[in-house]
Amino acid sequence: MSQTSWAQKNHADHLKSGSYDATKLVGGEVRKIDLAQEKISIRHDEIRGFMPRMTMVYAVKSPKILKDLMVGERIQFLAVEENGKSVVTKIQRDICE
Repeated sequence: MSQTSWAQKNHADHLKSGSYDATKLVGGEVRKIDLAQEKISIRHDEIRGFMPRMTMVYAVKSPKILKDLMVGERIQFLAVEENGKSVVTKIQRDICE
């Protein structure tokens, strides 16, 4: 099993536990933005019941949420599991920097 497949299965298993709150924003830092692939790499805090603190590449629900973001910027975001993939559905700038 590839590292990506293992990570996706591991995240899906966390969600099945029922302890993940998909409405709670999580803090992170933008590491890379890939507009062409509609992906973002985020170094994020622990997402309780979902995954530990790590840097991870996420698909985004809509490329519009990547607009005007910059590498190194602190953000708050929401991530959900969709079809076996972790997807960012909302991003807002962290105004408490």
